[in-house]
Amino acid sequence: MKHNRLREGSAALLCVIGLSACQTLSIKETPPSTAGSIAAHKDLTSTFGLKYLVAKTPSMVNVQTSDPVTPDTRLALAQYDELLQLAPDPMTLAEALRRSADLRVQIADAGDDTDGVELNKAIAAYQRILKDVPTYPHNDRVMYQLARAYQLSGDNDRATAQLRELGQSYPDSERTADGMFRAAELLYTKGNYADAATAYATVVAFGPDNHFHDIAQYKYGWALFQQGKYSDALPVFMAVLDRELPKGKLDDTATALSQADGGFASDTLRVVSLSFASLGGGVAINDYLKQVGSEPRYTVLLYDALGRLMLDKQRYSDAAETFTAFIDQHPQHALSPAFQRRAIDAYADGGFTERVIAATERYVDDYAPGAAYWHERTPSEDVLTHVRIDLETLGKHYQAQAQQLASTDDAARKTQFARAAEAYRRLLQWFPQDPQIASINLLYADTLLDSGQILHAAEQYAQTAYGYPDYSGAADAGYASVQTYQRLIAEADRQAGSSKRQPALHQAIDAGLRFAEHFPEHAQRAATLARTAENLFELQDYERAIEIAEQVLQAQPSPASQRSALSVIADARYALQQYPEAETAYLALLQQVDVDDPLRPAMSERLATSIYRQAEVARAAGDQRTAADTFLRIGRLVPFAPIRATADYDAAAALVTLEDWPAVEQTLEGFRQRNPQHELIADVDKKLAVAYQKDNKPARSAEAFLRIAQRTSETADTRRSAAWLAAQQFDASGAVAQAINAFEYYVITFPRPLAPTLDALQRLADMARDDQHDRTRQTRWLQAIVDADRGAGTERSEHSREMAATSLLALGRMHASDAQAIRLSAPIDASLPRRKAETETAIALLDQAAAFGFADVTTAATFELGTVYREFGKALMQSERPRNLSDLEREQYDLLLEEQAYPFEEKAIKAHEANLKRIGQGLWDPWIRRSVSALSELVPAKYGKNEHREMIYESPA
Repeated sequence: MKHNRLREGSAALLCVIGLSACQTLSIKETPPSTAGSIAAHKDLTSTFGLKYLVAKTPSMVNVQTSDPVTPDTRLALAQYDELLQLAPDPMTLAEALRRSADLRVQIADAGDDTDGVELNKAIAAYQRILKDVPTYPHNDRVMYQLARAYQLSGDNDRATAQLRELGQSYPDSERTADGMFRAAELLYTKGNYADAATAYATVVAFGPDNHFHDIAQYKYGWALFQQGKYSDALPVFMAVLDRELPKGKLDDTATALSQADGGFASDTLRVVSLSFASLGGGVAINDYLKQVGSEPRYTVLLYDALGRLMLDKQRYSDAAETFTAFIDQHPQHALSPAFQRRAIDAYADGGFTERVIAATERYVDDYAPGAAYWHERTPSEDVLTHVRIDLETLGKHYQAQAQQLASTDDAARKTQFARAAEAYRRLLQWFPQDPQIASINLLYADTLLDSGQILHAAEQYAQTAYGYPDYSGAADAGYASVQTYQRLIAEADRQAGSSKRQPALHQAIDAGLRFAEHFPEHAQRAATLARTAENLFELQDYERAIEIAEQVLQAQPSPASQRSALSVIADARYALQQYPEAETAYLALLQQVDVDDPLRPAMSERLATSIYRQAEVARAAGDQRTAADTFLRIGRLVPFAPIRATADYDAAAALVTLEDWPAVEQTLEGFRQRNPQHELIADVDKKLAVAYQKDNKPARSAEAFLRIAQRTSETADTRRSAAWLAAQQFDASGAVAQAINAFEYYVITFPRPLAPTLDALQRLADMARDDQHDRTRQTRWLQAIVDADRGAGTERSEHSREMAATSLLALGRMHASDAQAIRLSAPIDASLPRRKAETETAIALLDQAAAFGFADVTTAATFELGTVYREFGKALMQSERPRNLSDLEREQYDLLLEEQAYPFEEKAIKAHEANLKRIGQGLWDPWIRRSVSALSELVPAKYGKNEHREMIYESPA
């Protein structure tokens, strides 16, 4: 009974306290967040460098149990604590704990619990209720407030866990949707987007009547987006847009957003754009629409928003591709032209010139008059205006682009000019009444010309000139037509085997005469007539050419046109074989031009040609003197005419016929100096060589022959003969140095045939001895004779053998002389080897010379051998004796020398005796005689009576 009364008293006290608490506290639940509150607490988080709204977690809800009264929180808490001391029944206990905990949370929320004591007590109270009174009917409220207390204490993880437990334990509670939304917000704020998405989805699943449905759906999409699940996020965001945007077809973003319900439409459209951007841009929208199988009423807004987003981020190419994606998906949409223009503008803003041009080309192709786009609608004036402007823009772009290409890249230039021409052509075709049609026609003609379509260009220049009577540029267009027809002539020349030149000439003549008739005051009229006269001349219509040229002269033309007309007149008279009159006309023409006039050379050449023709007439008539004088007149009147070389050569030929050698020499030397590389220079040298020979000038003749010999274009026989004649002529003139060079050139360049080469070598050896006094060179050439004979093969002859023998004899004598010059001085072992080596060389050479068997060479070589042996023996006997020898030692040394010298004296005797024996062979010459004399000295007892004993050794040169 006592216990029951206590419980009853506790319940009554709780009622009193509860009434007091309700009267002293204002404890209200925080209203659920709306889109507006979310916007008020928005935060910025970055993804892909972009920003979007993320709602902060709002305060947890409080419980409002009664109308607010003046608070006395501490008194109420004290009363609740007293009640709890009474050990009330579970339900009363739970109610008291919950109410006291709520008050403590209120205190903490108000900032009056600085040390956290009250908040900790509240948390403990809520936990006690859940643990001790699990059947308490308001435990969903307890869980909700416990989560709030955790959050106030800064323990968001436990707050989140508690809220999620609320959702699991009390799925049908009126606080579950609120709690799950709060949990989702905490998870989202922490960055746990996957769990946040699950929580948001739970809230959304409560249905649209749920107060948190709209914001949860919005945040659900964001949680998916933050995970990179763009494809999953898109249907969620699309549902938001379906709800938020106005009803009906939407084509204007600004209008649609201004009329949208709630506050999510703008941000949702932006995050949709971000999702599509991440999935690939405009093509991702196309793919999405194909996937869902239908298009929302705000399809245009999707492309527009994504395009604007890309522009804001300066991703111009992506923006343009977004606009283009709309056109690809909706080619017949009323806004397709506008989207194409936006694509063009985006490329332009990004500086993508080539893409601007490509997009502009597409605009023209898609929306030009007659395009498929207009089959079921009336063409828009605005769109057609853009087409017209775009065509001119394209034409000028391709034209400028072509002009900037390198002149060497002709194919690329022509391609671009052709593109420009096509743009202008379409403009002319589609907008024939355009106010600028004439100037466009002129541009069309220009680009046709530059693209290589010359005839078509000429026709269009003519159309511009004569098809628009009021066009201010008609005269210039007419002149351009004239020039282009002239170019057609040149083009015909470049085509091998072309038969188009004659027709082109006729077209040019017609164009020129038409221009002169229609524009009599044009500054180029006279020049055009002058060129027309030239064309008539080419067609051999000489009389008419003269007629038109005379019209030019009557029109007070420019100096250039006057010269052209005079030139036609002169050339026409020349063509009529009126050469003297043509010469007179050309002379008059040249008097009117400056010496530095670029056309003067051509005029001079025509004058020279007319004179040349007169000379040809004289030559054909057999008047060589007149022909020569006339040919030479070209050099006096037109010294730099290209034909002068031919004229001078022809004059020289006429003078050769007249045998006027000084005149021939003067003419041809002048030719050679002025035209060293001329194709006739070889013939000039031949004529000069003959002329100088005839005129007894061997040195000059030799120079000409040498040039012929050194000219590789001549035949080998011609060069060899010329080289030999050059050497002989130099030798005959006494020009030693030139003769030596010429003979050397001959033997090096033309070693065969052998006979003249041996003669040249002998002459070189003689000049080395007599003129150069150079024993080395003499030795070289003598040895060359020996070597040439030795290697002659089938060309070896008695003549070559005799020359080889003579050369060996000379070489032997030279070495004998060198040996005799070596004195045997002490110490003898130093000088003797040198004397011995030279002696042996001389003996070998003399033996070789004698071996050839030519009597005069053999006797001379034999005599020289005897002399060499005798002189070597004498040198031994006359050698310097070592110093400090005693008389006995000197006597013994002399005996030793006599023993060494004796064999050489014996060899000398045998050599001379060999010559003596040749007397029996019927031979007698100075060398035998000298051998006899030597024997009388060497063996006086035997040969002492010889009358030549007075002869001494003297080696002949």
